[in-house]
Amino acid sequence: MTQENSAKRNAEAKSLQWTGDLVQKFWDYQSLFPEHYFTSLYGDRIVGAVRNYVPRRARVLDYACGTGALTGYLLHSGFSVGACDLSPDSVAYVQKNYAGHPAFCGAWTIDDLLAGEERFDAVVLVELIEHVDDTVLTKVMADLRKLLAPDGMVIMTTPNDEDLAIEMVYCPCCNHTFHRWQHVRSWNGRTLAAFLVAHGLELVSTNEIDFSLSQKNGFVRYYLHRLFQTVLRRKQPHLLAVAKMVQYQNGVI
Repeated sequence: MTQENSAKRNAEAKSLQWTGDLVQKFWDYQSLFPEHYFTSLYGDRIVGAVRNYVPRRARVLDYACGTGALTGYLLHSGFSVGACDLSPDSVAYVQKNYAGHPAFCGAWTIDDLLAGEERFDAVVLVELIEHVDDTVLTKVMADLRKLLAPDGMVIMTTPNDEDLAIEMVYCPCCNHTFHRWQHVRSWNGRTLAAFLVAHGLELVSTNEIDFSLSQKNGFVRYYLHRLFQTVLRRKQPHLLAVAKMVQYQNGVI
């Protein structure tokens, strides 16, 4: 294909507009490969970061738990853990998988959880906020207000200053382009901090981090990689944000 024809094809392709049904279909398919999920790959390192801010045996909610990989890592680290998701199938899977664990609080659909009285010392949202539009994001923040105990912690991860164009793919069947992992927005430390404060949270920290780095892969490799990143001032691929729920004097959040 000539450069001219390639440019014409790119101009004709339409950007996919994600609807609730399309998102559901996309993640129903991806759930067939749980080993590809971020929490499956880096769950132990994510929990290591959570331990820096949340005391052991605290009640922690795995919000949008998917197939529950992070739930398992949190339980293994000594937390009391609950899980919630939009998908009833995911909730049933997680409930069955961890029902026998003494520190497992249960799994719920998000609506069922909000209808109850459960409250948590911390809520962890891993690789979620880059997937949702403004309407859903506003609902997520409202959910956190209802689910967090006073002075509860919010811990979020998201790609750091992601260039969305790099992961765009083209579907020849429908002539649409879309992000390979259904991302619809990009965050950096500044925009994420401002977002959390705007939603009534007290910012604790935002850190650039590389969850793929682990001493388990070898101490020499680990420290050399960190040294090269520091010397070359390379951007870290992930963001870890921590914030605290603010309680006002009148008791209204």
